[in-house]
Amino acid sequence: MPELLRVEHLYAGYDGTDIIKDISFSLDENEILGIVGESGSGKSTLIKALAQIQGMNVNISSGNITFEDRDFLNMSWQEKRKIHGSRLSMVFQNAESSLNPIRKLGVQFYETINAHKAMDKKSAKELSEQVLVSLGLNDTDRILTSYPFELSGGMAQRTAIALAVILGPKLILADEPTSALDATIQKQVVEELMLLRERFNTAIIIITHNIGVVKKMADNVAVMYEGRIVEYGTKERVINSPRHEYTKKLLAAVPVYKNCYKAANDR
Repeated sequence: MPELLRVEHLYAGYDGTDIIKDISFSLDENEILGIVGESGSGKSTLIKALAQIQGMNVNISSGNITFEDRDFLNMSWQEKRKIHGSRLSMVFQNAESSLNPIRKLGVQFYETINAHKAMDKKSAKELSEQVLVSLGLNDTDRILTSYPFELSGGMAQRTAIALAVILGPKLILADEPTSALDATIQKQVVEELMLLRERFNTAIIIITHNIGVVKKMADNVAVMYEGRIVEYGTKERVINSPRHEYTKKLLAAVPVYKNCYKAANDR
């Protein structure tokens, strides 16, 4: 597969302090990369630095990000806005972070589509319904006429995913998209993200604490510790034959019976 994203010697953080240090990796089209590590290891800072969304307040002190053979960091914000949503989307830990609480969801879908392509409201509604149904959300009329707070947590999260993929982006950045959900809904969201890869040839970078999610989804795994990637390799190699002491401790700290994805899968 062709290379989609390349990160080289990236340093980034907040208020002049680097949280992530010397991060380098590449991602091919259609690849799923799982990034794991304890809280405070820099996972969310990395995903925010990659997203380059205004208002996230992550400062990049040095390094390079190349997306689709373009220098992502040196683009203007206007150029980045054209990419966000259409070529690159982000799924947040909680749907409230991406869904506007005071606008009905049908309006949010239409505005997202209309920001990147000319489409009348009827066609936009039909496209929105198709994507919602593809994610297992069949009650499309109720969803599109609802405010986010009128949906359950799991339904709102899946709706946020639908909004993120409505334009068929080449890359999805997912920051702990299942951590606020119960085990059964976690399983559904994981399977829906994998289905997106199959249907749209989408690459995914997923941040997670859940080793079960990594085992189910990822092709490759990056382990972060104190702001650095300390181990990187195929899922099978990292999980079955970890080399770094931190990776060994991380895997040993996750009892199989507490694996949320496994618990849901066994039901």
